[in-house]
Amino acid sequence: AGSDAAKGVAKLVMVDSDFSALPHVIAEGRTVINNLENVSSLYLVKTMFSALLSLFYIFFPGKYPIAPVHLTLIGTLSVGVPSFFLALEKNTKLITSGFTKRVLKKSVPGALLITANVIVLSFMHLFGKITEPQLVLYSVWLTGVISIAVLYGIARPINLFRGAVASVMALGFILGFVIFHSFMGIIAPGPADFPALAILSVVYFVLIAYFTKGKIKKIPKKY
Repeated sequence: AGSDAAKGVAKLVMVDSDFSALPHVIAEGRTVINNLENVSSLYLVKTMFSALLSLFYIFFPGKYPIAPVHLTLIGTLSVGVPSFFLALEKNTKLITSGFTKRVLKKSVPGALLITANVIVLSFMHLFGKITEPQLVLYSVWLTGVISIAVLYGIARPINLFRGAVASVMALGFILGFVIFHSFMGIIAPGPADFPALAILSVVYFVLIAYFTKGKIKKIPKKY
């Protein structure tokens, strides 16, 4: 009369008359839930900033600077590929309550920062402070940088596996941007753009690291 999960575990025990299968079942369950938490945070960043910017540009008299081809590069290297590898990692740490809070803590700062960055750049373009090609350049590069910063935040505490995944994705984004910027319709940064992009990249990386650090106070319930 138990749940399907209870019946499944009972069958595992009764087939071999051995309770030694249960630790493996628990470990696999923890791995699935812990990795789902990390992967969910990655996908939520892209979902939230896309939704917020879509609402903004309904009323803003300007062109949306991030094209689908740009999102392909950013999404592939900050969400798609790393989520595949992170989901394979063995992660048997204790599961604590507060799943939703932890996911939002890791994703909301990045999504809001990307949204605010693109909105500020859009107003700068509207008032003639930057050109349209610069708007696209800054929007795509900084959106990618913030997305990679979120990936590093989710990968903490950094170990060899997670550090390697995040570093390869960061390198891939830089190389993809440099090699395919013309194909994606992005201008090459000018002499004045390099320092601005470098400074903003460092500032945004530090902000993401700050807002995603620390631990949420957890209810003692553990599994």
